[in-house]
Amino acid sequence: MKKIVTFLMGLFVLAGCSGGGNYNVEVAEAPVYKPDHTPAAVSFKISEGEKAAEGLEVKALFEMEKMDHGSIEVTLQDEGEGLYGGEVALPMGGDWQALLTIKNGNKTAEQLVKFTVEEPVATVTTLPEGVVATVNGEEISDEDIKFYEAINTIQIEMYREADKAKYQGKELEEAMKYWDAQVAAAKNKNTLLTQVIRLRAMALLAEEKGHKASSDEIQAKLNETKNSYRNSEVAGKLIKEYGEEKFWSIQEKQQKSIVLVSKVQQDVMNNVKEANPKAESKEINMLAEKKYEELLVSQVGTLDIKLNKS
Repeated sequence: MKKIVTFLMGLFVLAGCSGGGNYNVEVAEAPVYKPDHTPAAVSFKISEGEKAAEGLEVKALFEMEKMDHGSIEVTLQDEGEGLYGGEVALPMGGDWQALLTIKNGNKTAEQLVKFTVEEPVATVTTLPEGVVATVNGEEISDEDIKFYEAINTIQIEMYREADKAKYQGKELEEAMKYWDAQVAAAKNKNTLLTQVIRLRAMALLAEEKGHKASSDEIQAKLNETKNSYRNSEVAGKLIKEYGEEKFWSIQEKQQKSIVLVSKVQQDVMNNVKEANPKAESKEINMLAEKKYEELLVSQVGTLDIKLNKS
């Protein structure tokens, strides 16, 4: 078995003689453990200095830090903007590490990244036809997933539309390549389901805290969304393809959850500001984002989430 520790023993020599570049690697999306052993998405952000590192060949060798479950090698795909992603089926949750082998032409570098793989908080079971999952008994349907794919695609195509007006030549080509990759990623059912669960989980937390979404707040948020689409030709086209009446009907229901979640976010921001009165806005935002994610993880852990095994 090719152990990561073997590579580590030679890292100093490799870094010294390969001339492979000084790369910084961060985990962009950590994989999750799935009891049915299906692959989970994983991605890393690679930069060189202040710039995103693109056009690299990257492989990741995964191993547990303190247990011997063998190693799993994955070839990562260049998703643009320094993101390299793929899928990996890990045998269990816990503390993991990935040794990234990064090639740029004839130059090679290696970077070790450590991360924690979360155990699942959902039960896999048989649900009625057309139901993807339930959160505390509330159904998430195939139509919900299709809607999230639609709104993600609309947003991506609006960015693409803006970049076509902004860039030319090679810059335009690179931008289009990036948005092509994002469109493909937007079709990932697991990613879409995670988006739905995140929103509903925090909306439930908002209600537990006594927050409410008034009809005026919901309508204002809906109008804001409509205005953001109004001047986009591609947004109008995609909404028509989806079905305008159906699209805006689902959007209106979504806005209630969005309003509720925004109130939780504001609570978190207020608490962080109160606890850090001398901090600058950038630090406040970073701390608030971290606190919100911690709150989200905690909230999801309290919910009864069931996933359809089919």
